[in-house]
Amino acid sequence: MAGKYGMVIILFYICIVLLTAIYSVDSLNYKTVNNATNRTGTNNSTINETNVYNNFSAIAATPYDERTNNCTTKSIKFAEYLQSMGENTSIITINARNGGPGHMAVVWRNEIYDPTIVPAEYGQPVDLYLGGIAVLGYDGFTVVEPYKG
Repeated sequence: MAGKYGMVIILFYICIVLLTAIYSVDSLNYKTVNNATNRTGTNNSTINETNVYNNFSAIAATPYDERTNNCTTKSIKFAEYLQSMGENTSIITINARNGGPGHMAVVWRNEIYDPTIVPAEYGQPVDLYLGGIAVLGYDGFTVVEPYKG
């Protein structure tokens, strides 16, 4: 019986990897550092988009670990970085369709920043991101809450 469940889990992960590859071809990496610009921050300070992108990229580049460096950990690190600059952010949590583990990312200025998915999502419009991640099975109950640190 345990072998049967193990095989189901392995097949599930293979499907996720394949779907991720298919999905990444047409909609991931919405912005790049090449089109990043400086913006006025929440507190009227100038936000250096290149620095934000570099910090995001460093978080995204850290190896994924289900227990110690998962989507929760990576998203909170990026939200804390933005908050340290006085920026308001939210965390979006999306439940999996099959009842499995959900997924988490950062919402900043109505755009998604997902340092966990491969390749990482930087500044994608929320509706486009949700449509794309639904292909991966994350289309269940979705909650967006302000990040309070």
